[in-house]
Parts: sequence; structure tokens; C-alpha cells
Amino acid sequence: SYPRTQLMKTTVVTKKPLTSAEELAEYKFAIQVPFCEQGKRKKVTHERFRFLYLQMLTEVGVSKFRTPDFWTLIFFMFVAGLGRMLLHYTGQYILLQIWNIGVTKFEPKWYTCDLIYNIDTLDY
Repeated sequence: SYPRTQLMKTTVVTKKPLTSAEELAEYKFAIQVPFCEQGKRKKVTHERFRFLYLQMLTEVGVSKFRTPDFWTLIFFMFVAGLGRMLLHYTGQYILLQIWNIGVTKFEPKWYTCDLIYNIDTLDY
């Protein structure tokens, strides 16, 4: 009833019971020294930001900067940024007009918007 070949022979490895010191040695990486990471950015956070950075580069397709799709995306991002800026300053201008605050200058430019008004007339 014994196996005739070495392949069919099974060996049972029995583990000897560990001492308490050996059990604690297995968990040495789970125990941290108090305040050892205080003031440092955790590695997990760094890895997450790196992942987000690489995802953004992949989404934008920086490696395909010679394609028309990439430049179309850049153009739309630029237009969206300008639209957001103009919408913000136009909304601020309209709000100041509703509150009857005198606007001295409202001059939109392609990179900024000059909105000058008298701050003394604002009620805090």
C-alpha cells in the first residue's frame, strides 16, 4: 500500500510551535515606533498623487502631441478657462450693479479682467 514512485509520495511537513518571541518577530513591520512618521508625507499619499498625475498625462495624451486631437483638446481647455474667467468677472460686475455699487472700470482682456470699484461703499 506504499506508493511505488517518488512522484506519488507525499511528505507532510509539520511545523513546530513558535515561541512568543518568534510570533512577535513575524509582526515587526506592523508595529511602528511612535512619532516616526510625524511631519512626513506618507508614501501612500505620494503614490496616489503620482497615480493621479500619470492618469492626467494619459488622459490628455501628451505622448501624442503631434495629433490634431491633442491640439483640439488644448484649444478647448484654453477656451473653457477663458470662459470661466469671463463668467466669473461678469457675474461679479452684475452683482455689484444690483447692489448699486459704482464700478469705475470693467475692462475684459484675453488673459485677465480689470474690475475696479470703490470698496468703501461695501457693507461688511
